[in-house]
Amino acid sequence: MEVGELKIVKGMIWNFFSYNSVSFFQLVFGVILARILAPETFGIFTMAISIIFFVSLLLEAGLGHPIIQGKHEIEKMANFMFLNGLIISLFFFVCLYAIAPFFAKYFMMRDLVFLLRVLGFSFVLYAFYVIQRCILLKRLEFRTLFFINNISLFFSSIFAIILALLGKGVWALAGSYIIDLLIKVILLWSAAEWKPSFRYDFKIARKMLYFGGYASSEAILGWFINGVDKVILGRFLGLKLLGVYNIGYNFAMTPLNTIVVPFNTALYPAFCTLQENINEFRKYYLQYLSWIIFLMYPACLLIFFLCPHIIIYFLGVKWIDSIVVVRCMIIQCFIASLVTINHEIFRALNRPDIPAKFLLVRIIFTVPVYFYYVRFGLLQFCLGFLGLSLIFAPFNAFLCSKKLQMKRNELWGFLRSFVVIANLLLTISIVILNYFFRHSWISLFSYLFLICAVLGFYAAGFFFVEKEKMEKLKILISNFYNNPDSGTTIIQP
Repeated sequence: MEVGELKIVKGMIWNFFSYNSVSFFQLVFGVILARILAPETFGIFTMAISIIFFVSLLLEAGLGHPIIQGKHEIEKMANFMFLNGLIISLFFFVCLYAIAPFFAKYFMMRDLVFLLRVLGFSFVLYAFYVIQRCILLKRLEFRTLFFINNISLFFSSIFAIILALLGKGVWALAGSYIIDLLIKVILLWSAAEWKPSFRYDFKIARKMLYFGGYASSEAILGWFINGVDKVILGRFLGLKLLGVYNIGYNFAMTPLNTIVVPFNTALYPAFCTLQENINEFRKYYLQYLSWIIFLMYPACLLIFFLCPHIIIYFLGVKWIDSIVVVRCMIIQCFIASLVTINHEIFRALNRPDIPAKFLLVRIIFTVPVYFYYVRFGLLQFCLGFLGLSLIFAPFNAFLCSKKLQMKRNELWGFLRSFVVIANLLLTISIVILNYFFRHSWISLFSYLFLICAVLGFYAAGFFFVEKEKMEKLKILISNFYNNPDSGTTIIQP
């Protein structure tokens, strides 16, 4: 099977456009809301959405991933998962409604009760959302998802700004979350070809529950690593610092969400077709990793140096404490970009147990580290978060290389030129930054000039060293624009 067809490349490009346009609108609307609302408002919403996010991850992993990974009887699988999703989502909604007062008492936030109960309605919406979305992902229909994501985000963000200007506080954020999901459900079901038949097929139930069970376990463990930090921080450091942490964290994760996540989402269905061709799998993985380094390194480097000026200029002085969060998390962002795809690779190779076991080992260390460092303040908490990534990322990469049967020096040999260019960029960037920062006339124009100079040097250096790959990318993009409906051109890794 030719996984290199232009359809896959089209999917990656559309998915890249979708995530980046959504991230751009989120950034713009987020800046507007950050100027209107107080850090405490973002803090209480972050606490509530962290709890909601737990169930959302569980539903998406347990219901959606088996459909994307499967090869046959997709409609039967979708029927089975949709009915299960409705039952599970209603169960979690009832549970959350009942235990919301206990969450509010533990976190000492009285307003959290009603907020959790309202946001809990999203569980039911998510059951309708996740199946249709994963079917579109399975079919590589990223263009349809592009329009759905942008339309829902635009109207929900306008709704949030109006409520914020009316002084509704946290309900501006909560209302935006529900409206965004509701619009997505309406648009997905309007565009969907699949409709549920409300019939169980017990023959495929065992296989679906096996894969979905491991995927759900991985989601639960992943939440303890990427979601419990906010719960612990909010409980011990208060709502204001939680809001500051959340804004800084989201800003630092922008390169990951706009560059890495779109590629991962688009490549997972493609990787699933390469289960029995490990050599081709390995080639595509190395090609992917080289481009991720090429794109992520300058983005993370610029954010690290320019974040103090960006935050003060766009968000205001009230968010100045988030600078330390951004600088710690942007390093973690770059590390994560190199290994985030690995869990998708394990699932594509029909080994969903590996990510679950890996996360189980990591969580044994993660939660105690969070509880220990939170006592010393926000900076120490962020450093503890970063330290965990520095320890576990190499182990994650080692597991992936073993599954892809890579030789000891194969990875370094393929990525050597990228690492050389990245370090050369670092040296030149520091020289330019030091020159600019010694002057008091730094303005927005100066920042733009700096960014263009660094990126121009970086792109020129890469083109000189990897001219063949740049020419291939140029042809690939040209084919996409000149013949967007073609699905026959073969793209070799």
